Amino acid sequence: MGSIYRVRSTVSPMETRVQIVTPGYLGPLMPSTIMLCGPGFVTGLRYLRLTYPNLNFSHSYLYDPKGVDSCVSFADDMIMMISKWLHRERDPSQITVIMTPSCIGLRFFELNQLAAEWNILLMSPADFVFHDKHLTPTWVRPGVYSNQHTSGAYNFFFALYNWTSVYIMEEVGPILFYHAFGAYIMRRSKGIQFVYNKYNAPKIGDKKFNFTDYLVDFKGRSRVMMFCGPSWSLRDLLVYIAALPFPYERYGTFGPEAGDQDCDVIRAAYKSVLLFTAIDETLDPTANLSAFAPEWTRLFRTDPFYRNMDLREPPPLPFLATTHAVLEMLAQVVNETVSTIKNFGTLNSGAALARKFWNRTFQTTTGYISLDSYGDRKPMNSFAFFDGAQFQVFLRSDPNAGDDYRWIKAKKLEWHGFHDELPPNEPYCGYDGLKKRCQPEGSDRMNASLFAVAAVLLCSTALLLWHARRRYIRYNQAWYRLDPSQLRFHRGVAFSRRSNLLAVFFGAADSKKLFFKQFLKSALCVIVFGAVSFSGRSPLVVLKRGFSLNWHTHTNSCLKPMLENLPFDLEANSEIWYQDKTPCHAARTVQILLKEEMPCFIQNADVPPNGPNLNHLNYFVWSLLKERVNKHEYISSFNRLAKILKDEWEVISQQVIQDSINYWMSRVHKIQLRLIDTDNNWEVLTALDSVRKWVPQSRDAAELAFGRNEDVAFRYNFHMAYVRPRSSFQHPRQQCP
Repeated sequence: MGSIYRVRSTVSPMETRVQIVTPGYLGPLMPSTIMLCGPGFVTGLRYLRLTYPNLNFSHSYLYDPKGVDSCVSFADDMIMMISKWLHRERDPSQITVIMTPSCIGLRFFELNQLAAEWNILLMSPADFVFHDKHLTPTWVRPGVYSNQHTSGAYNFFFALYNWTSVYIMEEVGPILFYHAFGAYIMRRSKGIQFVYNKYNAPKIGDKKFNFTDYLVDFKGRSRVMMFCGPSWSLRDLLVYIAALPFPYERYGTFGPEAGDQDCDVIRAAYKSVLLFTAIDETLDPTANLSAFAPEWTRLFRTDPFYRNMDLREPPPLPFLATTHAVLEMLAQVVNETVSTIKNFGTLNSGAALARKFWNRTFQTTTGYISLDSYGDRKPMNSFAFFDGAQFQVFLRSDPNAGDDYRWIKAKKLEWHGFHDELPPNEPYCGYDGLKKRCQPEGSDRMNASLFAVAAVLLCSTALLLWHARRRYIRYNQAWYRLDPSQLRFHRGVAFSRRSNLLAVFFGAADSKKLFFKQFLKSALCVIVFGAVSFSGRSPLVVLKRGFSLNWHTHTNSCLKPMLENLPFDLEANSEIWYQDKTPCHAARTVQILLKEEMPCFIQNADVPPNGPNLNHLNYFVWSLLKERVNKHEYISSFNRLAKILKDEWEVISQQVIQDSINYWMSRVHKIQLRLIDTDNNWEVLTALDSVRKWVPQSRDAAELAFGRNEDVAFRYNFHMAYVRPRSSFQHPRQQCP
């Protein structure tokens, strides 16, 4: 990144020389950029040349000649840019001053640190550490906006009218000042509940923007909205509120006068606006912000450096006047210091110069500027309301409040029927009109009585239905004999492990009844092996029954084929494998194989004995697969049964498997609560605690694997395990690769 130092004014050499450097950027036009404030430097330096001939002032801009696209980009490069200038271009024999109106965002304090280390006077915007002069000995803030006092202005304004909630709307666009302003007010205000919403600025050419969602949200949260955005967007918002739906072109003129057919609508809408003015020249009888306005306009039109020759941006008079005045303030301090101090080392001290700005009022050609005991500009704020013809100031900041802030009433306020006051931020009956104080007398007792009656009726009905169901099942021995064509299965089907029953709903759509269907067992027996993960499943292995499932069969027919073809590119050396304590699983040979091939498996010592109701298969997948298989007619051959099992296994939705896995941690907790009062289950509880160590408390079964063998309808023997890559934890017994 290159830098350009553009000298704007140089006076003939004298005994005392002052060099001023202004870092900035040539991006989108903003009131605080070196382009729009540039004419203020020209007129200010010209005034100093005529008024202080004994001083030699030089000024240069410091910017990237390639340009930057935003204030953020400039702030990121600013420290490096100034550091290069200090090392390469600074003349130690001159008084050095860093003076910038440009946005420096979150780099406020970094720039202050740089100036403090070099003992250079810094005149720029400030942040919340400004009042700590141990950290900011050379920093002076005489600009337009005083962050410290502006936050005080809003805080005391909210307190004056007892507002406790404020709705902030910020337009996100090229002008980042609105974000910094709104966020700072929210951060520095105490006892106020803020709702902060942002919306993107409409693109050029857009004819309307839909504020409906924001206004609906605003209606239920507050009656006070702070709008942080340009004037034309405020105008759009007001017209949108006053005349829905929005049939108008975009407006760019601030104030009610726009010269269009909506003048009456705009006038009515602006009666709901309170206008905050940061620099109100009416508070200063000597103020003359427009004294140099013709010259500033001429410079804009003739110098292409300012990029505003067509005046598409009107001259920002408060910023230009402040820039001019700050140069006069600097000249007054330097001239006084030169006349009283002969030691150049003291004269060139930024901290010594900064102290001469503290707690002082400067009279300039554009008006007076007062700084407090920290070197921060005292406020000249006001609040005004629109009376239908013009804005009327009703509150002014107190110039004699010192470092504190105080509002002074300047005029009686008339606001939509409120005399000399503003309405509360919350309606008397609440946002929904249901506040207790607005309800008829005795309504609370009536509501409580109705609620109690409804609760009693609900409990009684539930109890009667339960007894009726129990009686029906007890005395109707044929209750389970249903017409198979009338059965309707659903996702909530549940099986009774002891009675081999299936719960289903039966009946018309308007009169559902709960029945149970008992499935008959078949002589056909198979062994089924499978594995599921949060993101997939392994192919199902179906083996004929008729032999003992020992470690040899489990290893060669189940584990090894699965390890050779792990689903979804899982890696055996980093996955977690869970299995129950079936003898074939706990066999030493199987444990050794898993230790070699899957070192992150959960070892036998950490598995609860018998896996009491812990198995994911037992409480979900087993039931779901059983339901799907039993939909088929009687199955008499092994090949057909194997094909049906594999087909139904593949069509099970992965989403429902994920849902059941997420339920696992709460199931473990319920089992612990059930066993905690028993005398002979400490081994189970200890093992459960070991299993829970595997799962981060913030997630349900996020990294855990589990499985179990079980006999089901057709006597299928299932083994299921869940595997998933590790993330944020390590094996409790060993370090996994």
